[in-house]
Amino acid sequence: MEQDGRLIEAARAGDRAAFGALMAPRLDRLYGAAHLVLRDVDAAEDAVQEALIRAWRDLGSLREPEKLNAWLFRLVSRACLDEARRRRRWSLTPHVPWLREGRVDPPSIDERERLERVLARLSPDHRLVLSLRFYLDLGLA
Repeated sequence: MEQDGRLIEAARAGDRAAFGALMAPRLDRLYGAAHLVLRDVDAAEDAVQEALIRAWRDLGSLREPEKLNAWLFRLVSRACLDEARRRRRWSLTPHVPWLREGRVDPPSIDERERLERVLARLSPDHRLVLSLRFYLDLGLA
């Protein structure tokens, strides 16, 4: 956490390398959250990129460096909703990075199909709530 504080201060002073070092370990989680909400690879990448632009621009508004992850997830959440409004289309291809990390047993094909049908019926706002709740339950945010 102390290292993050130094990187935040350097990034606030305009150090792009410090900003990159600060964001690099968080990109997979940010992308995973965006993809759970948007369910489209390109849309999720666009939302994360937009969130990173906002983070660079608004880093001075981060009052408590220890809340960086929560602040970034809020930026990604807003970017996802903006992206959803722009695109108005959805993919049914899920991307769940923690399955590769062995933290959760992958669902059966039947369970996955049922889950996809249910998620497809939800609005972006509702998918956002569920994905952030899932991240909190796993201790990732």
